[in-house]
Amino acid sequence: MTSETVSSSDDYEKTIENYDNFYHKLRQRYDRLSPRLRQFADFVVSHPEEFAMGTAKVLSETAGVQPSTIVRFAHALGFESFSELHSVFKKYFFQRSLQHEAWAAALRRSDGQPARAGNLLDGFCRAAGLSLDAVCRETRPERLEAAADILASARVIYILGLKESMPVARLVAYYFSVRGIAHCLIGLESGMEYDAIRRAGPEDAAVVLSFSPYFEQTTELSQRLESYGVSMVAFTDRAASPVIPKTGLWFECREADHRGFRFHASAFLLGAVLACAVSERRRPTPVRQEAP
Repeated sequence: MTSETVSSSDDYEKTIENYDNFYHKLRQRYDRLSPRLRQFADFVVSHPEEFAMGTAKVLSETAGVQPSTIVRFAHALGFESFSELHSVFKKYFFQRSLQHEAWAAALRRSDGQPARAGNLLDGFCRAAGLSLDAVCRETRPERLEAAADILASARVIYILGLKESMPVARLVAYYFSVRGIAHCLIGLESGMEYDAIRRAGPEDAAVVLSFSPYFEQTTELSQRLESYGVSMVAFTDRAASPVIPKTGLWFECREADHRGFRFHASAFLLGAVLACAVSERRRPTPVRQEAP
């Protein structure tokens, strides 16, 4: 491995960390921002790529604020200038565009003919492989440890993943069932979701799964759980996701799709890892026998 490769990898990790930290600060400080700054914050959250590509003048016109508001917004989030904040977004989306190009090249079929089953298998496997490679490269071990500690110490673990996310939620619930870990899988009976979380409180924890396009009921339920004092761990696909808790404890699960299908390979992997890590923490420590 060359020093150039190491430097490139370090820069990539730093780019992800800076982008993540921006949203963590925003979630913590949003309620204290002035109305104008919140207006621009809402614009950034809703249009992160547009923010990354635009100039201050264009962004102020599009968001309906004064250029000075953008500068004040950067300062409010701990940046010395708009340029410093803008650079975080530009670097992040540049890295993402390179990866998307690689994914597209890996999965593209050039002849336009209907895919055969064997070709579909190849495409789906490669898409899953790309997704797993990304989550293994980008997931920070210390964040996994923190999430496992929170879930292991919970009285009840609520698992929230509706619609497309339900298969991953069911897998996590299955692992907890096998190991005898108290949990509640939300969404088994339509219309009873809010009743299922009525008794949730500060002694509990929750795993929330939601991916673009975000299902409104998942967002509402996750926010209600957080308002009850429940410790939250989110699986989602971008730092602007509405289900990321104020603590910022979340895992990015970006999926390469093939012909429009996403298998959530990275979410399945992380769900299994956390379920097993929680189980290990709950396992009684063997008592050492003293030699006679």
